[in-house]
Amino acid sequence: MNPPEGKTCPVESQTGKDINGAVGPNPMLAAFSGGGKISLRETPLPVPGQGEALIAVRAVGICETDVHITLRDPAAQPRIMGHEWSGVVEEAPSVQGVRRGSRVVGEGMVYCGACRMCLKGKVNLCDSYREIGFSLPGAYAEYLTVPARNLHEIPPSMTFEQAAMVEPTAVALHALQLSGICAHDSLAVLGPGPIGLLAIQIASAKGAAPIVLTGTRENRLSLGSKLGADKTINVTQTDPVQGVRRETGGGPDIVLDAAGTRSSFDQAVRMVRKGGTVVLVGGWEGVEFEPGVLIAKEMTLKGSLASPRAWRESIELVSSGRVKVEPLITHRFSLTEIAQAFDLVQGKQDVVKAIVLP
Repeated sequence: MNPPEGKTCPVESQTGKDINGAVGPNPMLAAFSGGGKISLRETPLPVPGQGEALIAVRAVGICETDVHITLRDPAAQPRIMGHEWSGVVEEAPSVQGVRRGSRVVGEGMVYCGACRMCLKGKVNLCDSYREIGFSLPGAYAEYLTVPARNLHEIPPSMTFEQAAMVEPTAVALHALQLSGICAHDSLAVLGPGPIGLLAIQIASAKGAAPIVLTGTRENRLSLGSKLGADKTINVTQTDPVQGVRRETGGGPDIVLDAAGTRSSFDQAVRMVRKGGTVVLVGGWEGVEFEPGVLIAKEMTLKGSLASPRAWRESIELVSSGRVKVEPLITHRFSLTEIAQAFDLVQGKQDVVKAIVLP
């Protein structure tokens, strides 16, 4: 598959060398992000430590965050990214109850289990929080190691591609859990990316209505309509604040900002009804904010990080078909084609979710 016209993602092939220039006796292929490029290299097979399992990666979704960090941060040190994965347990020598050959997905949150936040169950806010695919090696590789307590078996009927979509489903579910969404609550989702398109399906399954989706790309908005949005609004053609307030009878109970831009944040706090809740689930841009709007509406503003306590339900939502992930998977690549895949995601074009199959 060719990269989009005008887009290039530098790729190095350094077969036989790891990040330090040497390879152990059991090499594997991995993609290293850093310095504004992605490099395919052979690197030593990871060895599972105490309480860890070695996973053979079968599918990994490309998150736009990975592309952003890889291509736009020239100062970043090389690392193996990839946090939306599924695979098979290869070995877990120090762990009881984890069977070799089990088909699994795994939470990316690595936590201490002893700090104040962990003891409250908020492991994503752990004082020593680390995350697979960011501060720890991830799944753009043939193998990775994961704490065994992070693993969840997937049903036999679930494909590895479907399972790789459990992580973004859990991110969307956690954000909605934070919102306190209930049946018959009205919801506006800003941004028809994978998280937004998964969120409207989860909200629909929970009985929320009406659900309004806003964005700029007609193909994404059309897909959103098919997946459960009651109304879509193209923000290049209609004022999204007026449009959403009109469709929800004066403003939605909940706004999920999955776009993460200056304009979407401003829209979210202006469109939500009095006493409503805005949840921010993504964003790179700084904003200007007048706290008076919080007071005037007695609204609640929350940030959502990662996906604690959302995985089992997410697996059930995907396996039952109440959340359909196949329509979101638009492109597939081998690990050796990951540079082209990153170019495609960066260029946005018609990609919704690209999956890498190591």
